[in-house]
Amino acid sequence: MLVHGLLDLLLAQGADALVLQPERPPLLQRGGTDVPLSMPPLARELFDEECAELEGQDSIEVKGQRFEIVIDAGGATLELRRPTATRPTETAPAAPPSPSPQAAPPAPAPGEFESWVHEALRLDVSDIFFSSGRPPFVRRGGDIAQLASTPIDAASLRSFCDQLLDTEDLARLEEHGSADVGWQHGSDRFRVHVFEQADGLAIALRPIRTDPPSLHKLGLPESFHQLTQYRNGLVLMTGTAGSGKSTTLVGLLERLCRTSAKHIITLEDPIEYRFTSQTGLVHQREVGRHVSSFAEGLRAAMREAPDVIFLGELRDRETIAAALSAAETGHLVLSTLHCADSATAVDRIVDVFEDHRQPMVRTQLASVLRAVISQTLLPSTRPPRRVPAYELLLVNTAVAAKIRDGRGYQLRSELHPGRAEGMIPLEATLDALVQDGEITAETARQAAPAASLLRTSNPG
Repeated sequence: MLVHGLLDLLLAQGADALVLQPERPPLLQRGGTDVPLSMPPLARELFDEECAELEGQDSIEVKGQRFEIVIDAGGATLELRRPTATRPTETAPAAPPSPSPQAAPPAPAPGEFESWVHEALRLDVSDIFFSSGRPPFVRRGGDIAQLASTPIDAASLRSFCDQLLDTEDLARLEEHGSADVGWQHGSDRFRVHVFEQADGLAIALRPIRTDPPSLHKLGLPESFHQLTQYRNGLVLMTGTAGSGKSTTLVGLLERLCRTSAKHIITLEDPIEYRFTSQTGLVHQREVGRHVSSFAEGLRAAMREAPDVIFLGELRDRETIAAALSAAETGHLVLSTLHCADSATAVDRIVDVFEDHRQPMVRTQLASVLRAVISQTLLPSTRPPRRVPAYELLLVNTAVAAKIRDGRGYQLRSELHPGRAEGMIPLEATLDALVQDGEITAETARQAAPAASLLRTSNPG
């Protein structure tokens, strides 16, 4: 039941009552003051289910504490209250309170985590980290820095976690050790990853900008929008964690929503940006809420008549197989993959399959893969800003042959000969960034797969 998790939160924060109303966020009452929780509004169906579960009961017990249940006659409010602490007894005077080994440590002042979040946003950070027993940290300009000196109490972090996760998310955390959610806090939205680690609970928050960014704002060429004009096939965005690959894919989709009369279905975990249907139609689905998995969402999409499928990530064999099938059957699939470059991307996809299936997968991939963008973020000459460096591999006849024959290690050799067809080697991007004063020549040399091909490093 949802109320069990919320009553745990009530106990941790020392509140007096929990109040639930349909279509409104839950709230706690503390000392006569209402404290709304940073949670989505409670759906009417879920509210009715909670009331039905408690109907006919006068009280409920959670962690040795009993709460009185009050459901108003109209079914518009559900309250769970602690019995009055000062109620007199007829038997004996109350014994002085004794410390309990199960008692939770005192929670911080309400809103302390929110205060840290606001300070982090003021500093324009890319990530915020809360860990049990450690101070809050942030990532700014690619570097990790301490945001405050106060260590985070484990019970306080658990209480904050309970505000971020609903019942299904908490069950996922309990079962798998981690959970992903989206968090809307005021006008700010975050991608949140909650996970268990050696010292207890930890939370990583990534601020998400409200409006989908354009390619221009991301510092990427407008020519990238041509990658969304394929009638079918697979377009991959690759890069390591924190390389901005998901944001670049969002930039491509923003352009597509603005200029194309197509039906677009997104499968995301979680939904980060809300796209507006301008000339076409966009349906956004979130894994864990609207669909059970990426693979299941892809199978369902085949019955939803999309032109374009935006897939948050190729995570496992089942999802990759479904994505290849979707690309084969006349859909354009845009997705991301965690790997360093185009050669690694091909091997990564093939290697998730059993040995006897790999030749068939290579043939399938050679047929449906249209392009691979590989991206990294580099420190700018104007810290803490970072700028994207990228390469673009287009799948022509020579590239397809190498994929089919298992010569993925040779794919990058096609980039420089393919410049006339629109391919972009990473070295060319690095040269342009040095020429524009965005990065130093040393940064370019460190990032280049083949530094000898840099013009800026070899002016002669």
